[in-house]
Amino acid sequence: MSNRIISVVDEVDTADATVTTIVSATIPDGFFGVLSVDGCAEHDGTPADAYGYQNSFLVSGEGGAATLRNSSAVPLEQDPAATGVTITVDTSGATVRVRATGIAAEDWVWAAHIGGLLHER
Repeated sequence: MSNRIISVVDEVDTADATVTTIVSATIPDGFFGVLSVDGCAEHDGTPADAYGYQNSFLVSGEGGAATLRNSSAVPLEQDPAATGVTITVDTSGATVRVRATGIAAEDWVWAAHIGGLLHER
């Protein structure tokens, strides 16, 4: 048995409402644990037009698939200009993804971090 620390950070730019992956992490088979996600977005270089997001959840990896449970998402919208932008967390196979949805014809800069502890069963 072993333990692993996950810490992954990245950023993306969007100029439309297409769902875009900001950062992702692979959950190995036979591991479970707790992950936290922090994300933020800024509209067109305007600090007052900002959006934030935090989420913690249980995660497990089994059979090549990551499963998220007991999510506790907290959107931290700062400004009305951020209405319509979102950060979501989902899975694709064994990968946990942090995804952004911007607004059509608007430039947003996104950053996100996935961190946590995994324990091997």
